[in-house]
Amino acid sequence: MRVFFVTTNKHKAYECEALVRELRAGRDIEVVHVDRTLDEVLATDLQHLIRDKAKQAWDQVRAPVFVEHGGLQIDYFGGLPGTLIKPFWATLGAELGAKIPEGASRRAVALRATCYCNGRTRVVFDEQRSGAIAEHPTGTEGFHWDPFFVPDDQPDPARPGRTYAQMSREEKLWASGGRKVLGALIDHLDKEKAGWD
Repeated sequence: MRVFFVTTNKHKAYECEALVRELRAGRDIEVVHVDRTLDEVLATDLQHLIRDKAKQAWDQVRAPVFVEHGGLQIDYFGGLPGTLIKPFWATLGAELGAKIPEGASRRAVALRATCYCNGRTRVVFDEQRSGAIAEHPTGTEGFHWDPFFVPDDQPDPARPGRTYAQMSREEKLWASGGRKVLGALIDHLDKEKAGWD
């Protein structure tokens, strides 16, 4: 079975490709990256946004597709930016950590969702991780807010307090829930291919 991952984000494509290659071992599932621009509705509801993106992807590719979207809910900003990460990041960028005053809550929740569309149905797989926002960007890996987000669940207990950007790709995918979300997608594709849908 061939399914198309629609994104213009080369970092997402790279992470996805590596993880899917591992997760699909022994299964006849091929994931192909398609570099296409999708409009992002200005919605704070991740389910609504990701389902809309999947429909657009289907309309462009006309074959089984999936899309991804993330979000970051920061306590100090009243849950913002949520799904509106692009405009928020474009405005604050490397100043994110400094915008939270000393003594204020730095707690945050990182969101990750994937939506699969086969032209008939759309299925969403999502995950969230709790953590905190670092005062200053730390690390060189990843993209957007990865240098700021410190997940509570660390992949290596001997090295606590690391941001996503300080982790290897494999550690970040474990800590971010990416492995769980894409694993659920691969399992769904396997069942659909077998006709259990």
